[in-house]
Amino acid sequence: MGFCLVVALAAPALWADDPVEPLPWEIWTDLGEIARLRFDHQVVMRSSRCPDGCAYDRHSDGDSRFIRTMGDEGVIFELEGAGAITRMWMTQGEGGVSHPLDENIRLRLTLDGAADPVIDLPLPDVFGAQAPFMPPLAVDRLVSSGGNVSFVPMAFRDGCRVSLVGAETARIWFQITGHRLASADGVTSFTGGEDLSDWSALLGSPGADPWADGASHPMDTGVVTLDPGETRIVAELVGPDSLTALRFDLFHEHWNELDLVLDFDGERRVEMSLADFFAIGRAGTDATRSLLIGINEQEELYSYFPMPFFRSARVAIRLIDSVSEPVDVGFLVRRRDSIPPRDSGTFGAQLRVVDPSTSGRDSIIAKLRGPGRWVGLFLEAGSIGSQSQAFLEGDERVHADDSRHPALYGTGVEDFFSGGFYFRVDSTVSTPFRRALHGLTYDLSDATGRAMGMYRLMLTDAPVFGASLDVGLEGGPVNETPIRLRAVSYYYSRLTPPMRRRDVLDVGDDDSRFVHLYGWTGTQLCAELDTLFEDEPPTTLVSEECGRGEGAASFVLRGVQRGHRVILRRRFDAGAGDQRARVHVEETSVVPLGFEDANVHRRWRERETLLERWDGTGSEVALSVEVPPPTTPNPTLFSEALWELWAGYPPGTCDLVLDGVCDAADVAEAVRAADDGSGTDILSIAVLATFD
Repeated sequence: MGFCLVVALAAPALWADDPVEPLPWEIWTDLGEIARLRFDHQVVMRSSRCPDGCAYDRHSDGDSRFIRTMGDEGVIFELEGAGAITRMWMTQGEGGVSHPLDENIRLRLTLDGAADPVIDLPLPDVFGAQAPFMPPLAVDRLVSSGGNVSFVPMAFRDGCRVSLVGAETARIWFQITGHRLASADGVTSFTGGEDLSDWSALLGSPGADPWADGASHPMDTGVVTLDPGETRIVAELVGPDSLTALRFDLFHEHWNELDLVLDFDGERRVEMSLADFFAIGRAGTDATRSLLIGINEQEELYSYFPMPFFRSARVAIRLIDSVSEPVDVGFLVRRRDSIPPRDSGTFGAQLRVVDPSTSGRDSIIAKLRGPGRWVGLFLEAGSIGSQSQAFLEGDERVHADDSRHPALYGTGVEDFFSGGFYFRVDSTVSTPFRRALHGLTYDLSDATGRAMGMYRLMLTDAPVFGASLDVGLEGGPVNETPIRLRAVSYYYSRLTPPMRRRDVLDVGDDDSRFVHLYGWTGTQLCAELDTLFEDEPPTTLVSEECGRGEGAASFVLRGVQRGHRVILRRRFDAGAGDQRARVHVEETSVVPLGFEDANVHRRWRERETLLERWDGTGSEVALSVEVPPPTTPNPTLFSEALWELWAGYPPGTCDLVLDGVCDAADVAEAVRAADDGSGTDILSIAVLATFD
C-alpha cells in the first residue's frame, strides 16, 4: 500500500459555491462553529464607562450615559449597517448592594430605521420576565448575583438603536455587545418570535454533554496509574478531525498535582494543571459548571470545547514529581469523526499570573497572537493583605491588532462576569452562582487577603483579532490598588500569517497626501492636537488632525492582494461626537462609519471598519469618505488624522477536500510567499490524500 500527497493551488473563485452558513453568533446550529475563525464581522461594545478614567464609572448627577436624546428616549447604543445585539447587561443599586431594575424605565429597540420599536418593555421584563427574554436566555439580578443579563440575539439588516425612557436621572450601568457584519446577506431582522429553543436548551443544562450526537462519536476510555514525575499519553489521533470531549475522573485532592498537555498538529497548545484548565481554582467540588468546561454532577472534570486538528492530536497527563504516591486517573477522549471546516482555528488555553500588579498600569491577563478569537476566561482575582473587594472595581480594556485605543472597554470585574455590585443581592455578602456562560464560584478570605473565582464564556460575542489581542485589567478604581490575578484564557488561533499594516496615510503630512492622491471638497481645518488615548496609563500623542464638514475626501491605499481580508483603521479627534460618514470602496460597496461617543477628556481614538475580502485585480484600494449634509444647526466636523490599511489572508486559506489533510505549516509558507510577491497569488491550498 502506498501513500501519495497531491498539492493543488486553487482557482480564485473558491468561495462561490460555498453553502449558506449560519450567522457568526448562531453557534447552537453546530457547536463546531465555536472554533471557526470567521472574519466577516466585528464585535463591538458600548458601556457606561467613565470617559476620563474616573474611579466608579458614570454615576454622577448630570453625567449623562446617553449618546443623545430623541424626544423622551435616551439612546444608549447605536450601530449602523447589518449585525446583531448578542449580550445586554445592566445593573442598578446603591449602598454597595444591587436593587431591582426600575419598572418605570422602559427599554426600546428600534431596527432598520423603522418608526416604531420592535421592543418596548418595562426594563425588568427584558431580563427574565417576558418572552422572548426568558430564562435561561435572560435572567435577573437574583439569578446572576446583582447583574441582569440577556443573551437573546437580536439581528438587524440596516441599523439598530437601543434607548431608555424615563432614565434621565437613574443611576444605571450597562454593557451592550453586538456584531457588525460586512454584509446583510442571510440576515433576517429580529421580530421577537424567533425559535431560540436550541440556544435555550444548551444554556439550560450546564454540565451535561451539549453535543447532541456525542454518543455516536468514537472515543478512547480507560484508567491509567501515574507514578510521581510520569507522563502518560492517553490518546494519540490522526486527523483531520476534532475532539468533542475530554473527561477525567480522579480524587479532587489531586487536581493540582496533575498537568494536562494538549498538542495539535505538532504544536503545544495547553500545558497547565487540571485545576487551572478546568476552571477549578480553589473552589473544590463547587467549581465551575459551564456549558463547555468545569465539573459535572458525577464530580468528573469535563471539557466540551470543539478542538479541531488537521494532522494529529495528542492528549497527555503528567503527575508532578513532588507527590509521594501513584495516582489513578480515569479518562475519556472523544473525537467527532468528521473533517472540520477549513477556517477552523486550533484550540488553546493560556495561563497568566500577576502577583502583585504594577501600580498605575493595567495588568495583562491575556496576550494572544492570531489570527484568532478569544472565547472564554477563568479568573481568580484578589487583594493583597486586605479583605477589601476594591479589586473588583478594575475595568477591562481589550486592545486588538496593536491599536492604542481599546476595542472593548468595560465597567468593572464583576460586570464583565455578568454580576453586579460586588455580586451582592440583598446583603453585603457576595453570592456564588453557576450559569452556562458565567458565574462566581468562590469568595475566600485568609491572612494573605481575599480571592474570588469567576468564569465567562464568550460564545456569541467572542472578540476577533487579525494579529494580536491584549486584555488588560485595571488595578482597582484608578489602577493604584495592589491586586493578584490568575487568569486562564480559552481561545482559537491559526498559524497562517497574521494581518498586518500595509499602508498609512498621514492626513497632516503634505508628502503623505501627495503619495496617496489625497483630495477633498469643502473647507478643511487642520491643527495640532495634544491629547490622550483611552488606554491606561493614557498614551499622549501630539499630531496634526484635520476636520471638515459635508463633502468627500478621496485617496488610495496600497498593499492588498486578491483574497485579503481588509480593514480600514481611522485615527481621529473624538472631542465632538457623532461624525457619521460613508466609505465608498471602489465602485462596489459603501460601508457606514457610525456614531461615536464624544470624549472631551481623552480625545484621541482609533476605530476599525471591515471592508470585506478584496477581490480587485490590483494592489490599490481607491476610497472615498463622504460626509453627509448636516442635520443640526451646529454640525460636528468630521475628523481624520491617520488612515491605515490592514490586510491579510483569512484563516480559510486552507481548503479541505474529501478525506484531505491540511498542513498548516505548508499553508503558512505558501501564503507568505504570495504575500511577499515571490509566489503565486493564491486564495487557498488544497491537500488531497490518496491511497492505493
